[in-house]
Amino acid sequence: MAAGALVLFSFVLLGGVVSPYITSLWLGLPVAILGLLAAFVIYALIAQGWDSPARTAAVAVGTTVAIVGAAWLCVAALGFAIDIVRLGQTGEGWPRNEAVLHQRQAALDEWDKLGAPTVAVTVSGGGYRAAAFHAGVLSLLEEAGIPIRLLSTVSGGSIVGGAYAIGWTPQAFIARLKERPRIVDDFMNPFAAYSLLLGAAGTGDVLNYHLSRVFFGLTGIEDTGPPLIVINTTEFRSGERISFWPGDGRPVLNKPLKLGTAVAASAAFPGAFSPIKVDGISYYMDGGVRENLGLEGLEQFLNERRAAPTPRILLISDATAGLTVPYVDQRPSLSAAAFRAMDILYADHYQEEIDRYMEAGVAIEAKRRAEAKKQDQIFFGIPDLRPTPVPADTFWRRRDGDVRVFLFSLSRQVTADEDVSALLRYAAALDTLEELSEDDLEIAFWAGRWIANSQLESLCGSVGPGRCRSVGKIMMPSTRLQELARQVLMRRGLEQ
Repeated sequence: MAAGALVLFSFVLLGGVVSPYITSLWLGLPVAILGLLAAFVIYALIAQGWDSPARTAAVAVGTTVAIVGAAWLCVAALGFAIDIVRLGQTGEGWPRNEAVLHQRQAALDEWDKLGAPTVAVTVSGGGYRAAAFHAGVLSLLEEAGIPIRLLSTVSGGSIVGGAYAIGWTPQAFIARLKERPRIVDDFMNPFAAYSLLLGAAGTGDVLNYHLSRVFFGLTGIEDTGPPLIVINTTEFRSGERISFWPGDGRPVLNKPLKLGTAVAASAAFPGAFSPIKVDGISYYMDGGVRENLGLEGLEQFLNERRAAPTPRILLISDATAGLTVPYVDQRPSLSAAAFRAMDILYADHYQEEIDRYMEAGVAIEAKRRAEAKKQDQIFFGIPDLRPTPVPADTFWRRRDGDVRVFLFSLSRQVTADEDVSALLRYAAALDTLEELSEDDLEIAFWAGRWIANSQLESLCGSVGPGRCRSVGKIMMPSTRLQELARQVLMRRGLEQ
């Protein structure tokens, strides 16, 4: 009996050691199921009177597999219980970083004293590719001393935007992604798997739990900012844009709206995640289905909140991949075809939004030059690199004054530097639905910094002299990463 107990303890201990490596979709669950099936078959065969040596070996093998499977279930359940306890805890830097938020508020107060223009930023969808790219843009703006008052987010942009709004630095966010949060582990948690099998929960609910566990804890949307965040979703039945922000007054089962829930609703990509019920009545899905740049939600906020300051600088951070030629080495699957169809639909709507915001300034500049030409005026000196001011009421109802629009676009950036071009095209081709490797995160983060820095001179000119600072040249990624980008692009047929 003592020997049997020792063996049992050893196998449970082994399961505890091994389980972190097998709690995934393709390894953890098969081990558990095969273990239970093996135990059932072996004990059934024992009843048929096997000879003693064979029976002993069969019992040993079946018992081992069964115990490893049971250990996996036990350790996974224990990990789930620990996560539940951790979600309700708060501490220094988790999940809110009060020190960073106080610094950002002080920067905004100083910005207002200088009479500097209000800055609004929108960050697009695009999975963790977008999240890493936007983190690079946000880090560059912080380094340049440009504080953000309004932040409108969509899908993958909502993940980094939500973390930024509770005080995470862009660098801390990237460091967390490098730990590979592995959403697949949350799908294989026994409680989640059981709920999914019974239909008591959807894949969107698992996404909600995952994002809360990794980034947001139980923080409410009311506990965010600065900047003030606008999280964009798509209402499932009507297809309308529904946006959430602090103090919007929308009832959510008489409880404060959790930031993780709002972000999960914004990032619930169709086909991968089920829509999420937020207010107890309606279901919401990926905000990019309606509009992927966050511009519509910003309009909604400014139109409803008349007391909110009018942005004079609008920065559109766009990590949309665009319609790059997909890498196809075999017949596309049904899911690949469905996702490709959505890419095409997104691209059409995306073009409409970009044209609406960017062409307004182009049209005004063309008209100004045409009038000057009629009056025989001559433009002297170097051209003004700043975007042309556009009347704010072009985009937002009953808003006075002008706004300058800047576009930081991953897929539209043009450069004569072949090494930079290869890295940018590599970043744009990163998959929307995959967690990125450390190398991919480094390149996407660098791309956001490089593209934002390429327009920093113009941006600083728009906010006024002495109000922001140059950050110098952005260092290129390592030679190894540059070579990686070129090799992957060549293999996928995306080389220039």
